[in-house]
Amino acid sequence: MFAARHATFFAAACTPRVGNASPKIRQFVVGAVGVAAWTATVYNTGMPRHHVAAVAVGSGRFGTLCEGAVAKHKDIVVICGPSGVGKGTIIKKLTEEFGKSQLGFAVSHTTRKPRAGEQHGVDYFFAEKELMEAEIAEGKFVESARVHANIYGTSINSVKNVTQRGKVCILDIDVQGAEAVKKSDLNARTVYIFVKAPCMAELETRLRGRGTETEEKIKLRMDNAKGEMSYSDITGFWTLIVTNDCLDAAVQTVQDTIRKHCDVR
Repeated sequence: MFAARHATFFAAACTPRVGNASPKIRQFVVGAVGVAAWTATVYNTGMPRHHVAAVAVGSGRFGTLCEGAVAKHKDIVVICGPSGVGKGTIIKKLTEEFGKSQLGFAVSHTTRKPRAGEQHGVDYFFAEKELMEAEIAEGKFVESARVHANIYGTSINSVKNVTQRGKVCILDIDVQGAEAVKKSDLNARTVYIFVKAPCMAELETRLRGRGTETEEKIKLRMDNAKGEMSYSDITGFWTLIVTNDCLDAAVQTVQDTIRKHCDVR
């Protein structure tokens, strides 16, 4: 039987503490040293939790917490799915369940015009096309994509504004954006969720039920939806694929997945 030993670690050299974010204490098994199973208490000052350099205090031991030791502690959740599938409603329910103290919504930029009731900086940052294209070229966006003749994207600052406060960042982006995140250094920190409609006919009914779309836009969104739905067949891409045929059940499944992988209560 392994002897249980404990060391105190201070997380180091990832991201500095921001504002008045409270230190969070975590315990991890950092591996066996000889016949001793070592654990560590990590004082995390708001830095990304997917990889932390650590130094033991008082024990003279130094080390790095491996990916496997903190794999559950992801701090970004990507939620994808066709227009009309219910992503916005699910995200609203997640915020109600976990609270704004634990989750943050990364507000995306878009060049499309605001719909009735949408607020700049709350629903989207509504941007001029030329300015957004310039900032994308300057590398200021985590991801961007042209969708329905408009540009959508998520800025690096939008994600940082959430994670540096010790919150899990929610990214409501399309499948092109999810692919970009997969290829970035954010991948190890990210949970990928795809929301499906029960069938294409139901999706069209939901789009028409909005009462905000022209016939031309409905056709365009349905054409795009067919391509987006095909992404749900990619093996190993998604952490979770959920069919939104019953909102309460879908929300519960998404909540359970976030609890499994992220540091939320």
